[in-house]
Amino acid sequence: AKMLEEISEAQKVEKIILGGVGFFTENFEKYLEKFQKLKKKIFFVKISSSGKPGINEIIKRGEVDKIVKGSRVQEETHLIEKFFAEVSKSSQFVVYGSEDVRRAVEFGAVDTLLVSDYAITQRKEAGTFEEFGSLMADAEKSGAKVMIISEEHESGERFSKIEIAALLRFPIG
Repeated sequence: AKMLEEISEAQKVEKIILGGVGFFTENFEKYLEKFQKLKKKIFFVKISSSGKPGINEIIKRGEVDKIVKGSRVQEETHLIEKFFAEVSKSSQFVVYGSEDVRRAVEFGAVDTLLVSDYAITQRKEAGTFEEFGSLMADAEKSGAKVMIISEEHESGERFSKIEIAALLRFPIG
């Protein structure tokens, strides 16, 4: 546990999948009470055999995909909720719509650019994606994080009507 903790901090590891046979995972989970920070990063998976067959079992069962997808949905939901909270209080730290977002990107004010995957698909089908594509590229060049928001979850579906928005580092007036 101590070694896992040291490595995960040194390598900035966010998630650890720990597979074990029998009661190993349950016992180790109890032992981790002393390592709360580490315990939050670990996802416990029961497997039927150890070594390479166990690793293959974890991959084939889709455990890695579930964990990664779950954290992605969590991150998207957090950003969308933050966006709507800022909008509801008429904050100057959020903009939406292509024109306002473009202006914020030009000022270098964008911290996080949120783009609906639905809007991307619609624009690609209509042959009008170039504007969104250049906006996303310009935002990244200015140091903004670009998040493509999936409409496969409730918050993403709600956001798809907005299409594009930005959480700002500073208000642009």
